[in-house]
Amino acid sequence: MDVPTILKAMIALGGFSLDKDMPLEERTALYLPQAQAIHRAARTDEEAAALIADGFLESRFAKAILTGHCELMPKGMQCDPDKHGIPRARGAWQVWEFCKATTPEGEARCVLGTMRMGIARCGTWEGAFSALAGRGGCNWVGAPRRVQLMRQVLAGTAKR
Repeated sequence: MDVPTILKAMIALGGFSLDKDMPLEERTALYLPQAQAIHRAARTDEEAAALIADGFLESRFAKAILTGHCELMPKGMQCDPDKHGIPRARGAWQVWEFCKATTPEGEARCVLGTMRMGIARCGTWEGAFSALAGRGGCNWVGAPRRVQLMRQVLAGTAKR
């Protein structure tokens, strides 16, 4: 999937509710690093769509998260805070410490590496998303929603 197609899919999802008044040009500029990272990391259109779906459902591609300001998010949405309120997750895909990368491309590659292990173990995209959730099995409850959104992205029909 090329970068313009990835950007189009990301924008079609609608973004985070508090960013709804963001002009299209600003949203496009904000999403561009993630779109480029997806393009460079994904080997197939399915992998690109999986990254788009997971990123949207993890972070809604919220401006505060993409700019490293989880503290600006509403309570309960602040990047998986620990008991002291310190964020444990970062970036569009809300990666934790398992991922040492600090760039969108590195984070996308970490996420895809985990997804590929899930596919190898389970043979399904549900297994790939279950691996991201840190579950030992292949049937995490949140996986079907991610697979459905991934398929919608692939079909060009993804909307919020």
